[in-house]
Amino acid sequence: MAVALAHTDVWTERRRRVAELRSRQGFARQLLDFYGALLAVQERVFVEAVAAAPPPRAVVAYVAELVVPSIVDVSVGAGPDRLRAEVLQWLDRG
Repeated sequence: MAVALAHTDVWTERRRRVAELRSRQGFARQLLDFYGALLAVQERVFVEAVAAAPPPRAVVAYVAELVVPSIVDVSVGAGPDRLRAEVLQWLDRG
């Protein structure tokens, strides 16, 4: 847990930077909103991975099962239009 606590400022700084860029770079708002939404997933996954400490041989399966679904959800929900469309097509191909 100490590792997760030590990195709290990293997530706060990333959120602050997204907010700052959104206010100055309106043309990039959609991409910045997507990045901001991904931050929540990144932070949660980091904390969970530190706690779970999967062995190196299990990292790929861990990511496939526990991380990718959240990334897909965020991509569909908040991703830029083209990414959203591509992810939806990928899901349809199943």
